[in-house]
Amino acid sequence: MNELNSNRSTLEKASQQRDLPAFMGRYQLLEPIGEGGMSVLYRAYDPLFERQVAVKCLHSLEESGESLEALLREAVAIARIDHPNLMQVHDMGVHEGTSFIVMQFVEGVSLDRYIQE
Repeated sequence: MNELNSNRSTLEKASQQRDLPAFMGRYQLLEPIGEGGMSVLYRAYDPLFERQVAVKCLHSLEESGESLEALLREAVAIARIDHPNLMQVHDMGVHEGTSFIVMQFVEGVSLDRYIQE
């Protein structure tokens, strides 16, 4: 358990140096890996299950009722589908006014980069 606390402290310091929020709920945000018109996607760490995850956070300025409903619809739709080409949804929540979805993290290149190559 002390090792987990030490790792968490190290990761938190690294996030602060990059001007990232340290946590989104229980999830340690490690680095941004993508951004769209509605949200930012982070590589993150789930200390409860000791695994990497992807956390999609809505831009706080865009958190209208419509944006929140769209995020909820997206999470529910993806969670209902079991397909090898879709990431699994693990969790959803709101942390300090920012809504987020937690998904399976898949190592690899972005779709944009894949198309360019």
